[in-house]
Amino acid sequence: MREIAITPIHAGGPAFGYLGSIVVDEPTKRVWAVGGTHHKPTILYSADRGHTFERWESPTRMPGIRDVHVEGDMVWVVGEWGAVASTQNGGTDWRAIKPAGMECLYSIMRGTDRRLWVLGDNGMVLRSRSAKPNAQKFERVENKSTARMLYMYVEGNTTWLLDSAGGCSATPAEGSKRSRSRRCARPGRCVRWCGPRRRR
Repeated sequence: MREIAITPIHAGGPAFGYLGSIVVDEPTKRVWAVGGTHHKPTILYSADRGHTFERWESPTRMPGIRDVHVEGDMVWVVGEWGAVASTQNGGTDWRAIKPAGMECLYSIMRGTDRRLWVLGDNGMVLRSRSAKPNAQKFERVENKSTARMLYMYVEGNTTWLLDSAGGCSATPAEGSKRSRSRRCARPGRCVRWCGPRRRR
């Protein structure tokens, strides 16, 4: 069996907390790793595919960062206390988005509708009101789950959402037949429960 060598590329320490998310921008070979805890948010950035890292300035009043999303020069982060923020100049200036609640947020990425989706505690699902890279307003999406929303996967016209209670939800692309279902009073702003059948 071939041995696999794991090479440390950034020394850890108490000042960084834990790192829980990493993004690699293949065209430019840039890397971001985020995390932190106990009011010590961490954003590490590499311009040379991880050979060297530098620490970015973090958004103010952001206790910990849980995920990062990158589109060109636009970098989004989400984290504790419902925090959402973006920067276009390498972390020098951050623009904070007014939170829709105090739930910890764990994931951010583009959905099938090209909107930014954000997942968090207590069934929290947010969606940007526009598909622009610098979208600044988010709306809450109707969701039957009350668990911790952890992961999102985009597949074709469907956006899949997974939670910590073993639940799975899905939302089709806006304008499709499924999104116009009678079950959803606001097309494109509801998710369809596809997890275990619940007891009444």
